[in-house]
Amino acid sequence: MTETARLRIGRILKELVLSAVERHSGATERSGEHNPFRNRIIRGELWRIPKFERSFVTSMGSRGFEEIARVLAADAGNFAERQHSLYGNISEGQAAVIRMILRELRGNTRSPDWRTEIEEIAAASSSGDQLTVRIISDLYVRTPSGVESFYSMKSPKPNLDQTEKAKADCLHVKAIDPSLNAYYAMPYNPFGEERADYKWPYAARLFRLHGDSIVLIGKEFWNNVGGPGAYSALLEVFETVGRELEPVLNEFFDA
Repeated sequence: MTETARLRIGRILKELVLSAVERHSGATERSGEHNPFRNRIIRGELWRIPKFERSFVTSMGSRGFEEIARVLAADAGNFAERQHSLYGNISEGQAAVIRMILRELRGNTRSPDWRTEIEEIAAASSSGDQLTVRIISDLYVRTPSGVESFYSMKSPKPNLDQTEKAKADCLHVKAIDPSLNAYYAMPYNPFGEERADYKWPYAARLFRLHGDSIVLIGKEFWNNVGGPGAYSALLEVFETVGRELEPVLNEFFDA
């Protein structure tokens, strides 16, 4: 990670933390989930502030992590954009297969398997009229060689509707052009460091979390976006910003 990227990410974090601090006060219990970013940027006692944790986590999810990922991807020499729109054509047959896959996954009448699902969509590609679809990806990355990747970034504990929407977007990307990369990404694993630790049931209903290459959790996601070592470098930035903000936060909450 370059120094320029470190400074940009640091500014993003400081803005999000201080905005959350200024909005909330009170007392409640800490969340027990594993969050390597949160635990580095703010000392544990401050997570007892009600609404503060929700405010900060929501801000990180809605714009913080997306923007950090964009900065890292650009820092690695790629074109990167948030909320990128992809327009393309798929056949009525493909659309019907995608609806069937989603219905069966949601209803627990089939097990998720990305390779099989893509093969089913490809087999239907010539049937029916063409339909124009639009997919908005949380993060879009294009390498200098022209490789395009579309990331659907979701919170580590999404509800079923959010997960289904992410799966639908990924399936539509591959239906438009099989050469495009589609990913279901989560910024961290609330159950531990390893992918095998992840166990949120709604995500598991739509994605084969421990086997499919489409799924990127925590360090896998950050290293995919920013290159090898990006995750470790990002944790260092969080920790550095946490040390810089500690006197300000202590003064605010102790007042």
